[in-house]
Amino acid sequence: MELKYEWKSISLINIDDEVKYLGSYFKIGENPKFNTKGDSDYQYINRLDDSEEIYVEMIEFFGAYTLSKARSNLKGRISHTIGGNIQYAMIDDPLVMYRVYYGMDIDINLKLKMIGEIFYDPYFLELWQESEYDYNNLNTDKLSDNVVEQPDDYRLIHLDFGFIYALNESFRFGFHFQKPFIAFYWKL
Repeated sequence: MELKYEWKSISLINIDDEVKYLGSYFKIGENPKFNTKGDSDYQYINRLDDSEEIYVEMIEFFGAYTLSKARSNLKGRISHTIGGNIQYAMIDDPLVMYRVYYGMDIDINLKLKMIGEIFYDPYFLELWQESEYDYNNLNTDKLSDNVVEQPDDYRLIHLDFGFIYALNESFRFGFHFQKPFIAFYWKL
């Protein structure tokens, strides 16, 4: 399962009892904590680093419909898929997440297939967005006097494309340009 994010606006208090706010996307289930450590700067003390795993129990419902037909030159197939999923995260404040997508794949030859997908997912951050909202190096310039609202420029619609290569009839592997970057497919 890919990692999901949610927007949080967190209040911080320094040793002078001054209240400031920090807004960012945090991993689902992550509860960031801050303290002052004895000086006037706000410092982060409980951020999970990327090597630590966050386990969140979830229930997921998934559905998809695929229409596949032979290409006009009778060399391979073209497929269109419409689908979606709903995930229910069982955390302190339960969260319902969803994704709706359209995907297409085209056979380039007998072993290679090109895939593309457009999807709507308000809990997905692209790799460049993850680095933009990384607060491991917190400084007071990023703090606000008011509750920080989710940015208006956040994109809810994402694109992905890639290639799938078939080693044999049962096993395929693929490369995507969104997470997950490498995928393995096993067909019974």
